Amino acid sequence: QCGIVYCLSCKDCDSMANALKEMKVSSKAYHGKLVDAERVNVQTQWLAGTIKVICATLAFGMGVDKGDVRFVIHHSVPKSIEAYYQETGRAGRDGKPADCILFYCYRDIVRQRNLYYRDRSLTENSKNVHDDNLTRINELCEDVLECRRTFVLRYLGETFQSDNCGPMLCDNCQRRPTNEFIDVTDVCREIYFLRCNQWGKGDAVRLLQLLLMKKILAEKTRMNKDIANNYLIRGADVYKLSSKSEPIIFYKRPHTTKKPATAVAAPLVQDVDQQIKQVEDKAYEELVEEIKNIAKESDVALWTLYPQMALRYMAEKLPETAEEMLKIPHVTNANYNKYGFRLLPITLKYSMERLKLEMTLQDQEISEAFDDEEPSAGPSTVSPRVSFRNNRSYRSRKSKSARAGVKKPYKKDNKAFKKFKKGATGTMPRPGTFL
Repeated sequence: QCGIVYCLSCKDCDSMANALKEMKVSSKAYHGKLVDAERVNVQTQWLAGTIKVICATLAFGMGVDKGDVRFVIHHSVPKSIEAYYQETGRAGRDGKPADCILFYCYRDIVRQRNLYYRDRSLTENSKNVHDDNLTRINELCEDVLECRRTFVLRYLGETFQSDNCGPMLCDNCQRRPTNEFIDVTDVCREIYFLRCNQWGKGDAVRLLQLLLMKKILAEKTRMNKDIANNYLIRGADVYKLSSKSEPIIFYKRPHTTKKPATAVAAPLVQDVDQQIKQVEDKAYEELVEEIKNIAKESDVALWTLYPQMALRYMAEKLPETAEEMLKIPHVTNANYNKYGFRLLPITLKYSMERLKLEMTLQDQEISEAFDDEEPSAGPSTVSPRVSFRNNRSYRSRKSKSARAGVKKPYKKDNKAFKKFKKGATGTMPRPGTFL
């Protein structure tokens, strides 16, 4: 099927396109860092149906009219409800059913806010407009009760009755759970004065987000040496909480007694960690074999291609794109174009294997973190999204070692190599909002 995956950054577009290709999905990235001719070529191929999925930044699609788009997926939240309405409108223009899926995590809101707060060309008024737009899109994602179509169209000045939602219902209309509504004004006062301890983490986080949306609390972003720091401060409507002039209504799904489930042994963290190490060792062995083949074909000495420590570093980082490969020590544009490109399919293959193991570990840790908490409705749209790709920092909790569990690959006395930083973080989505 033909579709669009919207991503926030150029790097996210490249990573998503590569991940889809690994799953045998015909896809290409489209973003501002491509030269004009390449962007036109990608768009032409997508319009002609040569490629099925285009992974694009939020600016893609203006003036593009393609009728058979069967899905529009937002890998991260859009910048405003207007943008979301416009981008989802590119699905199903032929009148046939189409899916619009939004992957949501509150961290995406913070990420977007930090981006425009770093932009020194924006005025304070412009930043306030961006803040308001992000607040509205956050409300849409967090709302698990109101019909999605009703919410969006009301924001745009139209009237829509939720009874008319269909024939493809939004996720809220599909569920329509029997929710329990409670007055949480006193609980909010306890949270405000840091005295709340009877609520589980999931409900407390959702309640804080509710206070942010009602402007009882507010987030203040301050720049410190080009680093955005967010602080919780009193909001413009904090008086409503102090005076109890307006009750704050919060919903909780009724507690249900679950049938005891059969215990299934989950893989130990140490086992997953060992499997990840084995994947990296296999990648290193295959990289060495490929280098031997290249040296034999080119009739050159093995050591003149890539040194052993560079291959070991490559096996640890497992780059997925040419840009990431060029960040590896000893990899230059010249030697990459000559023979280094043959190593990229190897690192990409093992990166996907490692990612599967890391996602297994992620699911296990999230499950363990919430095992002891009371049941809650949870965020309206998606479970917490944790990032592990090319980031080994999670090992520090288990290994207690320096540098977040990542071993330094080069000797201290080797001055040819500088200390390296941990790799950039990518994201993989978890199930999100269905509109």
